[in-house]
Amino acid sequence: MRCGADQAPPQAQPVAQGVHRRLAVAADIYTIGGLSAHADREDLLAWAGGFEAPPGKVLVAHGEESVSVEFAGTLRSKLGWGAEVPVPGVPVAI
Repeated sequence: MRCGADQAPPQAQPVAQGVHRRLAVAADIYTIGGLSAHADREDLLAWAGGFEAPPGKVLVAHGEESVSVEFAGTLRSKLGWGAEVPVPGVPVAI
C-alpha cells in the first residue's frame, strides 16, 4: 500500500518512512533484546551464528562502507547468509 506524503497509513499497520512518503509495512516488527548498540564484529557474528537457518537477505548498512562490505562478505563466507550492502539511493527489494 502506498500513501502520499500528506496521507497517513492506517493506524493498525506499522509504517516505514521512505525518502518521499510513508509506506505501510506488511511485516512483523520485533525488538531484539540483548544487543548492545555498540556490539563489535565478533559479538555480531556470534549472535548471527545462533540462527537455526539463515535469513533470506541481510542488508549491512552501518558504519563506513568498507567495513560494511567486509562484514557482509564475512556473513556470506562464514555463515552462508545472503548479505549485501545497499547502495544509497538505489531501491532494495525485501
